[in-house]
Amino acid sequence: FVGHAATRSRGTVGGSIAHADPAAEIPLVAMTLGAEVIVEDVLAGARVLPIDGFLVGPMLTVLPAGACLLVVAVAGLAEVAKAEAAAVKLFAGAASDLGDEPWQRWKNHRFSLSAERLKAMLGPPGSYLDTIELAAPWTVLPGLHARVKSAIGVGGLALCHFSHAYEQGCCSYFSFGGSADTEDEARAAYGRAWEGAMTAALELGATISHHHGTGQARARWVADEMGGWMRVWRAVKEGIDPTGIMNPRALGGAS
Repeated sequence: FVGHAATRSRGTVGGSIAHADPAAEIPLVAMTLGAEVIVEDVLAGARVLPIDGFLVGPMLTVLPAGACLLVVAVAGLAEVAKAEAAAVKLFAGAASDLGDEPWQRWKNHRFSLSAERLKAMLGPPGSYLDTIELAAPWTVLPGLHARVKSAIGVGGLALCHFSHAYEQGCCSYFSFGGSADTEDEARAAYGRAWEGAMTAALELGATISHHHGTGQARARWVADEMGGWMRVWRAVKEGIDPTGIMNPRALGGAS
């Protein structure tokens, strides 16, 4: 195998080469074997480059820096959708209009995960699979993405997509899974994933839940996020539920 176990589980050949880290194994193998890289550009089309023409320096490639792709879809009554599409074009300003192809590709491949890989991962007795959705300002999202992906990747599967975009930021929706030799080891790995994700969110100023709510899984971290407002919440809850019978183990209650 080429690469460490975590790299083989979560990384890709293309991602490692595009990262252009001189200490990484995959770019070294590509250079040694004289690999060719197919670069696809939505504007210029596809081109084939020798690996030494693609990697131009440590952490540097011929790929354009700072470029990103935004796919926007509108729906609803025809006149409403037409007005929204016009507003999107106005907001996009000088950005290049790439037409319908990126949207169609996203729509057709958004669930293109390996069913066989997922079934193999969930087959052993000590398997787990879960989701964690957080939210943060745009400036925080890159660091949040990196730290949470690292934390939840202990089991081998770590995915993320972004949704519910606002002017201030958006939701980061993480999916993770794995397995272990024993039930205790699986529970420990699952717990470490949650611990790492919640710690990252709190330290970076993200919220520990976007739309799934808190429940029992997040109960122990609610007070950390709310800070002094936790006293207000407890006063309201005690006024409404003085005997503590309404969902007592969630929303910052006993875990």
